[in-house]
Amino acid sequence: MAETAHTGWYRQGTVSVTNGSTKVSGNGTKFLTAGINPGATFRLDAKSDYACEVASVVSDTELQLVKPYYGQSASGQTYSIDRNHQSTLLADLAARLSKAMGNWEARYDLDMATITGESAYEIAKRLGKTSAATEAAWIDELKAGSELVALKALVDPILVHNSGAHNALYRGKNLGVFSDAQSAAIRSGEFAGTTGGVYADIYPGDFWVFSNIPYSYIDENDEEKSSTYSGTMRVADLDYYLRSGDNIDLGVHHAVVIPDTNMFTAPMNDTNTTEGGYVGSKMRTKYLRRAEAIFKACFGENHILSHREYLVNAVANGRASGGAWCDSVVELLDERMAYGAPIFDSASTDGGDTIPNRYSVGCKQLNLFRHRPDLISNRQWYWLRNVVSAAYFADVISIANCSYNSASTAGSGVRPDSLPARLSGLFLCACEGKEETSFLPQGG
Repeated sequence: MAETAHTGWYRQGTVSVTNGSTKVSGNGTKFLTAGINPGATFRLDAKSDYACEVASVVSDTELQLVKPYYGQSASGQTYSIDRNHQSTLLADLAARLSKAMGNWEARYDLDMATITGESAYEIAKRLGKTSAATEAAWIDELKAGSELVALKALVDPILVHNSGAHNALYRGKNLGVFSDAQSAAIRSGEFAGTTGGVYADIYPGDFWVFSNIPYSYIDENDEEKSSTYSGTMRVADLDYYLRSGDNIDLGVHHAVVIPDTNMFTAPMNDTNTTEGGYVGSKMRTKYLRRAEAIFKACFGENHILSHREYLVNAVANGRASGGAWCDSVVELLDERMAYGAPIFDSASTDGGDTIPNRYSVGCKQLNLFRHRPDLISNRQWYWLRNVVSAAYFADVISIANCSYNSASTAGSGVRPDSLPARLSGLFLCACEGKEETSFLPQGG
C-alpha cells in the first residue's frame, strides 16, 4: 500500500535535472526517508507550470520520472513535490480487500481442517443459512459475501443510503427469493440500517428469478385460463411514483420492477384504430389482466401497490386529445419512461390554440434504462402506450430503435420468455409484446 503518513509538499535540499533524462539527482534531499512514492507530482520552482509524475524513488538522493524531462538542464534548483497524490482510494480499497479475503480464506481453511463429522456446508444447509445446491457454490457464495462486507465497511461512511443515492448506481445483484421481509424493507424506505432485521439493500439492475410460477387470469374472451411463468424480474427504479397522484398521495416507498423479456404477445386493438386512446384499448381493458396476474403470482398480491396515473382516453384527428386520472396497477411503459423523451407521441395541438391534456406521471426515464440503455430493447419487441396516429401506437423493436406499428399487429400465442412489461406495485411494470417474425429472436 502507498505510504500515507507523510502529507503536504516536500522541499528539502536542491535538485539537478538533465534535458531528455528521467533522472532527478538530489543534494541534501531525503526522498526515500520522506516517503515520496510513485504518483507524486514533481516540479522545479522556477518552472512551476511544468509538472512531472514520479515513477520511482531510487534513494534519498535520486528520483526517476515517468517521462524524460524536456526542459533545460539545470543544477542546484529548488523544487516542490506534492505528497498528497501518493495514494488513491482505489489502491487502498484493493489492498484492504485483498487482506480481508486472505484472512477469510485462511480462517476457512483452518475451520474445514478441524471439522469432523458434519461439514460446515451441511451445518449451514441444516440451519437454513444457505440455499446453495453444492458445497462449491456455497464456498463461492461465502467468498463473495466476505468481499462485499469488506467493501461495504470502506464505502458506507462516504455514501448516503436512500432511494435517490441508490438510483444513481447500477448493480445487477440477484436478490434471491422474494419475501415479506424484503417487501417490508423496501416499503419502509430503510435503504441504510434494518427494518425487522432486514437490510433494504436494493439498487437499479438488481433482480429476482422466477421459475414455473402458476397463475390464473381472465382472458380477452372473459374466460378463466391457467398457465405458468418463468423469467427474470428486474428493479428499474426506486420511489419513481413517490408523492404522485391526484386524489391519492402515494406516500409508500416502492421499487419499479420490469421483466427482462416479453411475457406474451397481444394486439393493442382488434383493428387498426387508436380511438379511445390507451385507456380504451383492448390491451388495457383485456390483455393487461394477464400481466397483472403474473406479477401478483410472482410477488404476492399483498405486495402490489396501486397508484393514480394520468392516461390518454381520447384521440382526435389522429392525435391524443384528452386524458384522465386512472387507478393503475399494471400499465405499458410511456416513451418517456423508456427513452427519456417523447419520440412519436402525438402531443401536437394541430395548429390550434388548445393544449391537449397530456399530463403524465410517467414523464421521466427509468434509472435502469439511464444506466443500461442496452436493456431498453434487450432484443425484445414490445408496445408502448403512446398514441402516434389514428391507427398506430408507439413501440420498441428488437433491433433497438424507436418505432410504431398498426394497432392490430400482434400474435395471440403464449410466449412465456417474452417482453419487458410495466406493472406498478412494489411497483410492478409490464409492457405487452407483439410478434414480428422477421425481427424477433428465435427460440422459446
